[in-house]
Amino acid sequence: MVTATKVEGHVCITTQDNGTGIPESITFENSTGFGLQLVHALTNQLNGKIRLERDNGTKVILEFDE
Repeated sequence: MVTATKVEGHVCITTQDNGTGIPESITFENSTGFGLQLVHALTNQLNGKIRLERDNGTKVILEFDE
């Protein structure tokens, strides 16, 4: 599932699934996968924040201001 909201210039984009999840040892900073590296780099370019939640699958939350 993918959701996006914008409230008073603050944007939040969330993607989540209910699969087996990403292992605790994988982070945006140490990932060898191009997808996580790309999302991390784009978040930095937007001066945003990104976090990864591992409850009942994987949830990635990206937040930034317009």
